[in-house]
Amino acid sequence: EVFTSKGYGYANIEEAIPVDPDKTVFRIASVSKIFTIASVLQLASKGYIEFEKDVNTYLKNFKLNNVHGYPVRVSHLLTHTDGFETRDLNTFSHHPNELIPLEQLLSKELSQPVQKPGTMVTYGGYGTALAGFLVQQVSGTVFEEYVEKEVFRPLKMYSSTFFQSLPSSLTDRMATTYYYEDKEDIFKPVQFLYVNTPPTGGASTTVKDMGNFIKAVLNKGRLEDSQVFSEDIVKMMNDQQFTPHEKLPGVTFGFMEDIYNNQRGLVRDGSGLGIRSQIYLLPDHNMGYFYVQNTRGDQLIDEFNRAFLDRYFPFRESTNESLYN
Repeated sequence: EVFTSKGYGYANIEEAIPVDPDKTVFRIASVSKIFTIASVLQLASKGYIEFEKDVNTYLKNFKLNNVHGYPVRVSHLLTHTDGFETRDLNTFSHHPNELIPLEQLLSKELSQPVQKPGTMVTYGGYGTALAGFLVQQVSGTVFEEYVEKEVFRPLKMYSSTFFQSLPSSLTDRMATTYYYEDKEDIFKPVQFLYVNTPPTGGASTTVKDMGNFIKAVLNKGRLEDSQVFSEDIVKMMNDQQFTPHEKLPGVTFGFMEDIYNNQRGLVRDGSGLGIRSQIYLLPDHNMGYFYVQNTRGDQLIDEFNRAFLDRYFPFRESTNESLYN
């Protein structure tokens, strides 16, 4: 259940519109990736995608050129071990008419891996953009429509979308994004930019909607009376799928592991122009939270995470090797 949900400050400073966690719509940057990964997992659970298959198996009109002699597998896309460089793909447009279709963008911009796939985590937009395109290829449905129908609606996330030309019902509630001008000591609005690779950072949502997603993940895929995700999907989101070393935190299908005070957290971060967002789960305690702000900056969320864990889970010595002591 939701224990608490609060908003602080303004969704729009100029009009003094306060943040309402139930109604204010935020862009969530790379937290969007968790829904792209969940969509791939969903299709895999139905037998349409196999994790260890070469990605080229599912690409119809173009193929990856890979000089490493080792395939980029679907699982690599879900753990950021695909080997692609960290440069993003032609990230933003100023107008929706300038958006480039995902297939066209990938076929033109997607370079070959720069390191052997499956050997290390290299965080970037290539892999998740390609994962979103696989959803589109395999399902035969535009990526944004697939997530809307198969993920957001079953989760009752009615104020969430990957479509960037928002309906009026969401536009009127969208938080203005800001950057802080040091010299003038003022927050200035940031222009709304359209993400050319929606699977990597195109989602908009509310805190309330994100609560439904977190509840489903913590409740083994169930939301109220509906089994939205299979238990296997949630287990793969929770279980470590890759680590560079057995004593180091690793990556699940969707989350990065974070060890603090001998507690294992699962984190999905988002950061963009005028955006900072994060999901932080503590699966061993069946709890988690979502945080979002309409300006950049890590300080507040970093301080909150540490304060929360220090308050409720203070450091204790542990002999549990699974916590990478």
